[in-house]
Amino acid sequence: MYFPEIFYYYYYALLLVGSILSVLCYYTGDKRSLYIFLLLISTLIEENLRLYLKDVKLSSAYVVNLFAGIEYSFFTFYALNVRNKRSTQLWLKVSVILFLCYSVFNGILVYQSTEKYKYLITRNINIEGILLFIVYTHLLFNIDAKIPLPIFRHSEFWVAVGVLLFYGGVFVVLGLYPVLIKMNSTTTPFIYENILRPLNITLYLCILGGSVCYLINKKYLTR
Repeated sequence: MYFPEIFYYYYYALLLVGSILSVLCYYTGDKRSLYIFLLLISTLIEENLRLYLKDVKLSSAYVVNLFAGIEYSFFTFYALNVRNKRSTQLWLKVSVILFLCYSVFNGILVYQSTEKYKYLITRNINIEGILLFIVYTHLLFNIDAKIPLPIFRHSEFWVAVGVLLFYGGVFVVLGLYPVLIKMNSTTTPFIYENILRPLNITLYLCILGGSVCYLINKKYLTR
């Protein structure tokens, strides 16, 4: 019973440290870090709100769905700032609007009591993951080669790696969740949470690492 408390303290510490580093990056020239800061702070708020709703026996499904849209927006706007083609920029902006609308609509459907809508929350997050996987794969293969640094010293490299690892793992876990919970509704949520926790930690460690890389190499990376 103490493991969740230890996890959340560590998790919140990562979010807070990452937020501070992103602010430092922003004020030293990396304007994209504003979106990382907003992402981390909104994640902190969402996690606390979700846990509160769980404690008072209320559904957090709508909050989780809406946050998926917000999270996708911040991740996409971060990637948008390193894009060159106008067609790509337009696609990303349109995808943000469409996914936000879908997240709100999906959150409403999740509250339906019928079996048809029971697992829509996992589908919403998986759609977010597929979209971000496309965006950040493109980002990863378009890191500025003119900057005289190894790829692992680029801040966006670590953000991209974190996103790809997290959403790649989440896609598998959430894809299997509806099947596994039908087989064993008692143990599946526990297994599900304890697989996602390391993935969450990995994502935010990578984001934190990206901020550290920028602060160390800012004379090369400032745009």
